[in-house]
Amino acid sequence: MNAADRECIERAQDGDQGALAELYDRYAALLHPLALRITGNPTAADEVLLETWMLVVRRSVPFEPRRGVAGQLVSLVRARALERRGAVPATAEAAAGDSGPIEVAPERMDLADRAVEALGPFDEKERQVLELAFYDGLSQTEIAARLGVDVAQVRTWTRQGLERLQAAVPRQEAA
Repeated sequence: MNAADRECIERAQDGDQGALAELYDRYAALLHPLALRITGNPTAADEVLLETWMLVVRRSVPFEPRRGVAGQLVSLVRARALERRGAVPATAEAAAGDSGPIEVAPERMDLADRAVEALGPFDEKERQVLELAFYDGLSQTEIAARLGVDVAQVRTWTRQGLERLQAAVPRQEAA
């Protein structure tokens, strides 16, 4: 988390409306399209963003400096949007199991759309399984059923897709 983001979060949590507005201006363009894509409803997407900002200002979620604000906000919005849509958000317990949602690191996915567009040779099946996991909250088993393929093939496409994303999107160091 860079120093400006850390300071802005702290000020917003202390009730500074200007800091909250600054955070909103900085991250709304990233968060709203994600909420809209997952919920499919502009009103629901707006509500997801409102809930997320309320969690921030009420100190309901601790911000981890190593993860960065963008990654944590993406994770919060994704979870809220999946809940609103009726899907189960990814949890550490579920990700450990074979049938739980695929855990895709938010700091990798916050730039995923741009990274995927930038990659000409990105395999369509890899893109599809990552989108189904991240945006729809589907497990590998559910993705396999939807695509009519074996779960092992979904695992392979997921691993390959994540490796391509990892290579395409530079890791941001915590400030």
